Amino acid sequence: MPEENRFFRWVWRFNAVVIALAVLGLLGIAAASFVVGYLHPWQNEKPEGHFTPVQNAAEAHNTYRLRSTGTIAFLKAGGGQEVDLVFSLGNWEGSPNEYGLQHINRSGSYREPYNANVLLVSSETGDGRWLFSGVGRNILSWDAVVDPTAKDASEIASAEPQVVSARGLNGGFSAAKALVLKVVDKDTDKDGELTAKDGPSLYTWRLGEKTPVKLLDADLVTSQTQIGADRYAISYESKGAAFLAVYSVPDFKLVIKKTLPKLPG
Repeated sequence: MPEENRFFRWVWRFNAVVIALAVLGLLGIAAASFVVGYLHPWQNEKPEGHFTPVQNAAEAHNTYRLRSTGTIAFLKAGGGQEVDLVFSLGNWEGSPNEYGLQHINRSGSYREPYNANVLLVSSETGDGRWLFSGVGRNILSWDAVVDPTAKDASEIASAEPQVVSARGLNGGFSAAKALVLKVVDKDTDKDGELTAKDGPSLYTWRLGEKTPVKLLDADLVTSQTQIGADRYAISYESKGAAFLAVYSVPDFKLVIKKTLPKLPG
């Protein structure tokens, strides 16, 4: 019996040592991953190319490069379509000569590139137009307001009222009548960044307009939806209250604005 007890004690100790080594190994892997991630933050995108469509002073602290993001076909007022190539102006943290080395002289934080502006280039004439002036913003997304009765809008060809939800910042749309852009242009939380945590503004833009027109400011946009061919609904929060605003399309005249009710009881 004593020999048998000593054998089992030895097995238990061996198992305890193996388990302890396994735990230490896992902790070591986790620590190494943390250090590598802290010193070399994961970056899913880097600026490419050398064309800089901004003034030299703008690149003192940031890098600006064009990125192709698809196409969009606008309906012309007199009939027909204008097909535009869509380019986003990316804004990365860090000047061009230091980009990729932030982990050496920065805290290890990394922000996703902003969409500082949008360039539309006519596929017929090659003429380009910037939607905004300057770079002091982050365009989070846009929604293409379309004509659901247009024959070439195959994805929404029905003439019946239907929901057309907001999309990301990219092209690939046809039969567009207007754009609704969700833009952060104020650092409302005072953290030095223009992100989705800041209060956004919604702008509209139609073919032929010089600049986008501000539709509303909000603390939070909870939904934005085209309803059929002639209505666009936005629900949002502002100063502690929630609202529903409905606009006519494509002129975006305010039709309804109501405070959303609180739960009774």
